[in-house]
Amino acid sequence: MIADASAEGCTSREQIDAIVHRILLQPVEQRAILRLTSQELSNVSAETRARFLELYHERFIGRITAILQHGMDTHELRRLDPGQATWMLLCMMYPYFQASPGDRLGPTNAQIDLLVSIFFDGLAV
Repeated sequence: MIADASAEGCTSREQIDAIVHRILLQPVEQRAILRLTSQELSNVSAETRARFLELYHERFIGRITAILQHGMDTHELRRLDPGQATWMLLCMMYPYFQASPGDRLGPTNAQIDLLVSIFFDGLAV
């Protein structure tokens, strides 16, 4: 999913935008897997947990971090810790990994656009 979304955009922002949309527009059951995984990770063996975290960082966190790092290297984005920027983005997305009571549809495109805009542009006028 990240590779496909990354291929859609030329800039780091376009790539991140596509990734966030693809993740958050999934059915709530798919999005909930991310939340459930983090909550239940302590209930698996240390070996399984270590392997999962290795793959999670390699295939998900690391790829997002690399996109942000590239944006910083090409001066598209201001320079800061790309790992911290990745975690900030995921923190913004986290509430959408679980449906609100009575909400089985998830966030709208407009809500996702706003999330991405606030991530990249902040709230300043």
